[in-house]
Amino acid sequence: GTSVVNNENELGLLEFIHTLVETMDKWAGSICELDIMYQLEQVHFLLDEMVMNGYVVETNKMNILRPLDLIERESKKDDGMFR
Repeated sequence: GTSVVNNENELGLLEFIHTLVETMDKWAGSICELDIMYQLEQVHFLLDEMVMNGYVVETNKMNILRPLDLIERESKKDDGMFR
């Protein structure tokens, strides 16, 4: 038969999920499913900051949120220019 070896570290995956939820909480206040649904592009951006090619590359919440914060600040500036 064919045997499948799971090399994933379950504790590492749980820690990643915990860090992701904490990061989203810091970003959106108290995160809920609706926040994720209506701001899916930003959630994808957060995930892209944390994971690259299937590997966790960043777990520092401030480093993850900094680019998103800059993007949001710039979009607010742009909104103000056209009013």
